[in-house]
Amino acid sequence: MSRDRRACINHQPQFFKEKIFHNIKPKSEHNDKDITPDFTNSKTSHANLLYFRWLAGRPKHIFSKRMGISFISSYHAQDNVSVLKFHNKHMYRKRLSNFEKIPSPNLRTQKKQEIRFNRACRRIFSKMKLPSGRTAQHSDYLAMGRKYRFLFVKSQYINKPIKHLLYKKDNIAPNADNYQFFIPFYINNSQHATTIKANVNHLGARIHISSTLLSFDNLIPWVEEYNPIPNMFIPLKYRDIIPKEPIYILTEEGDTYIPPGSRQWFTYMYNLEKRIRRQQRFDEQDRQLQAEALAEWNLREQNNNARAAYYGTSRKHLGSRLRDPVILTTVTNCYDEYIRRHIKDKNHPDHINNERKQRNLNKNLSKFLKQFTFNSLTRQDDLSDDTKILEHRPNKHDSTRFTNTISNNLSHPNKRPRPSTDTLDNSTVAGPSTNSEKFFIYM
Repeated sequence: MSRDRRACINHQPQFFKEKIFHNIKPKSEHNDKDITPDFTNSKTSHANLLYFRWLAGRPKHIFSKRMGISFISSYHAQDNVSVLKFHNKHMYRKRLSNFEKIPSPNLRTQKKQEIRFNRACRRIFSKMKLPSGRTAQHSDYLAMGRKYRFLFVKSQYINKPIKHLLYKKDNIAPNADNYQFFIPFYINNSQHATTIKANVNHLGARIHISSTLLSFDNLIPWVEEYNPIPNMFIPLKYRDIIPKEPIYILTEEGDTYIPPGSRQWFTYMYNLEKRIRRQQRFDEQDRQLQAEALAEWNLREQNNNARAAYYGTSRKHLGSRLRDPVILTTVTNCYDEYIRRHIKDKNHPDHINNERKQRNLNKNLSKFLKQFTFNSLTRQDDLSDDTKILEHRPNKHDSTRFTNTISNNLSHPNKRPRPSTDTLDNSTVAGPSTNSEKFFIYM
């Protein structure tokens, strides 16, 4: 133990009780305002907690004193097009953005922070594999940072999927009743994403101002307040999109500040206006695709529900109900083909008087009939009570009067003759036949 803190075996309990863990800050309970005292540690409660954090659109500021960096973490939900068209099952993703260097006022600590950050950059970028004769570009560094979830410039952002919350199917709209927690699928995602972006920008501006104040070691010089709108003519298309916070661009020397009204500022505003118009077109296309996908899904659901009602079953068992007639027809055709071939062989002129051949044909027929069974795809034990009510046919024609048919082997309680409650001796009403003996006609 460091600092000569040691004790013999007899005094170990007293030592650990009195000499250590005295200067540790006690952990406050319920420090998260989203967690109530009756919070239960389960997947449902954590999923609902994440849902309400995303719904509130409140970002989180993360600061590392060891490397002197900070960034903002925010939750975003996958849009409907990403789920229905691109088959993305993830409900949420975490976005890391607004990278900022906040060095310590202490020069010695600041130097250590710079060394640690450069070491982390070398560890990530040393894994880059480039073709021979090609130098690394800025896009290559961004790709490595995206791959290993590493932020190193201000203009960078990373989307990290949350892998423990997934939709069950990725080609249809999810049914909220199939989940034990809230899902973000049916909430207007584009409008909510705009709110989250505004909150992130507001928090980033506050962090930038606070980091600027800290870098002067509490010596705040008197400077003019930052004015994002220059005192000059501004085109009308730029007036509503001027950023409220200072603008930085990435150059070879690092992040470079762009003063409002300069030539670089107008170039930045021109590119920003192009990106906004392109994003608006994409958003409009997304809304149209979402509306078309939702209308197509609603139409498909209506058709499937109508089809299930027509066949007298539920949506879950519609596929098996449609497959059963096909399989039953195939089995019946096989049965008919074998019996026809058997009759033809028995009545063949060369086989009529051949007793040995007749015995073999009868033996093969008995073996075929013994092995010939039909099992329905839908087991009655697997049906729910609601499905049984839908499939109940009290007035259905009794087709099991002939015991040598395939339907006699079906174990469907609604399609079999119901046994009489009274015995044949004391009953005044004729009950159903209980004769289960099979008979076949041999030609």
